[in-house]
Parts: sequence; structure tokens; C-alpha cells
Amino acid sequence: ASGGNNYSWTTGATTSSISVSPTSAATYSVIVSVGSCSDTASITLSVSPTPTASVSGNITLCMGSSTTLTASGGSNYSWTTSATTSSISVSPASTTTYSVFVSNGACSDTAVITVSVITVNATVSGNTNICPGSSAVLTAGGGSGFSWSTGETTASITTSTAGTYSVIVSNGNCSNTTSATVTVNPDPTATVSPDITITQGQSTTLSASGGTTYTWNNGDAGAGITVSPNSTTVYCVTVYDANNCYDTSCVTVIVELCSTAGTLYLPNAFSPNGDGENDSLQIYYGIPECIKTLHLVIYNRWGEKVYETDKPDFKWGGTYGAYSKTKKGNTEVLPYYMNAEIVDGTLISKKGNISLI
Repeated sequence: ASGGNNYSWTTGATTSSISVSPTSAATYSVIVSVGSCSDTASITLSVSPTPTASVSGNITLCMGSSTTLTASGGSNYSWTTSATTSSISVSPASTTTYSVFVSNGACSDTAVITVSVITVNATVSGNTNICPGSSAVLTAGGGSGFSWSTGETTASITTSTAGTYSVIVSNGNCSNTTSATVTVNPDPTATVSPDITITQGQSTTLSASGGTTYTWNNGDAGAGITVSPNSTTVYCVTVYDANNCYDTSCVTVIVELCSTAGTLYLPNAFSPNGDGENDSLQIYYGIPECIKTLHLVIYNRWGEKVYETDKPDFKWGGTYGAYSKTKKGNTEVLPYYMNAEIVDGTLISKKGNISLI
């Protein structure tokens, strides 16, 4: 107040200036005096109501969804999004906090709201390349609820049929969809060497084809293996392709045992006269391949060595160097010594006389 020396307010204050905080409209009067003279003045204060800002709307969203946020409590609005309307539409990609400044004349208030975004990352794992007769286990993840195109509602399903399998993965009211394609690959066709007969002590090579890797029942690996069985044996090979599908085939290696070959026989006479019968000296044995080593020495009646060999398949026609056949009609008696070893370890030693007729 001004205009005098003394002041008297209706509030009881006697200073020229007073501070007031009315809660509603109020009129304040002051008596201003100079000595015994006075005057009165008054002022009316209007009180605007203080706004109470609030925001409403869906505060939980699924990824990709939107919501409307509505502010109230005043006549003017200013959002952190720069919008100035009471309602705004938002589609946050992640959990986001929004603020709004609400004013009513010179008075204002602020409200805050946080919108949470639920993200469902649907996944499917499992072996999608299978072989005939096997099964694929598909397992979904990324949520707590599952709905497969097969009608199943478990996290994992088992199938042996080729095709595409989709699953809806949910987390509360939010969901996402993914899929996996199961491929049933054909089995390879294993081929292997035909059955084969060998003599005891011999070896043979077995070959397989039809895949990329090979495993034999004797522990060997590879498309080709060399075997030397002591008795008739069946060898089976499992052939795998690039998808780990497999097929099996077997081959029988028949072993002729030297124990069944009979007696090693050296004739005691031969007649190299060119008639086509008994013209050469040779040994006879049921399975010649069973002879591992042989040494034969033949002498004449004077002790001269006339023939010597280490070959089991020898054939001697009765001549050696200067020594020739006896005259027609004569007979020559030739002593011999022979040692042989059979592949099964049997040792044979013979000596005697051979008549060259």
C-alpha cells in the first residue's frame, strides 16, 4: 500500500507490504493515514485452482502394438513427444516413459507414465535333416505358451514326416510365430564286392561304394580294406552319406583250409617220351596255393645233381644240361630229396627214387 505514513490491514498487519496465500478469492483492505487524516483502499485476489495432472492408458504392450495415452487435470497439455493434445497414440519399440505438462492458466502440474513392451522372440531348434525311419525333435522357445500347426501345445514335438511345422509362441497376451522345415533324406545304397573264395593264408581286397564314409564290422574304415581271414568270414560294411543316413551290405570270404587239401604227392615215375601222358614230373596237391615253400633236388645214380627247384608249380621234362633222357626203352632211377612247408605251418619232408622211363 502507499499514500501515507501509517498502514492498517484487515489482516492486522501494519506494514506497507504484506504477504498472503489465499485458498480462494479474497478481498484485502488497508487504512492509510497521515496524522489524523486517513483513506482506505482494497484489492480482490482471484485464486485459480491448481491442476492435478494424470495420465491413463494401456501400460503393457506387445511388440508392434500401439496405445492411446490420455492426460487430464488441466486445460493445456505439453507432452515429451512435442504433442499438445490431451490424448496421444504411441507405438514404442521398447519400454518407454512419457511425461505430460498440464497447465491451467499460470498453474501447472506434471504426470508420468511408463509403457512396458513385451517382446516374444519365437525360436525353433532341432535336427531338421533326418533319415527314413528316424525322428526329428523340434523344440520351441522364447515364451511360455506354445501352439503348433499339428495341434500340439508342448514346447517340443516329435515327427518323422517331411514338411513345414509352424508354432505360435506366446508370453501372456503377446505372441510371435516361427517355423521349421523337416527334410527326410533317402538312405544311400551300399554295394560291396561279391563273395570270394581264397586259400588259407591268402589275402583279398574288399571294396564298398555308395556313400562318403565306410565302417566295417572288423573295425576297419574306408571304401577298400584288405583282409586275410583264417576261416570263412562274413564282412559287413555300413555306408554313410553326407546326411549321416546309412545302408549296410555284406560279403562272405570263403577260406579253403589247407587241412582239406589231402596229401602232397610226388610221382615215383614219369615217361618223357612225348606221347602226351606223364611227359613231365610235377607235384600234385589238392590246393596248390597252400604250399608256402618247396625245395626239391634230384640226383642221378652217380650223385650228380640233375635238377633243383623252389617252385611249387614246377614241371621237369627229364633234361638237365648235358644230361639227357635215357635211350628209348631204358629206365633211369633218380634219387630225390624234397622239403615243403604248408601255409598252416605243416612241414613235409620226403626222399626216395623216381624212375625216368
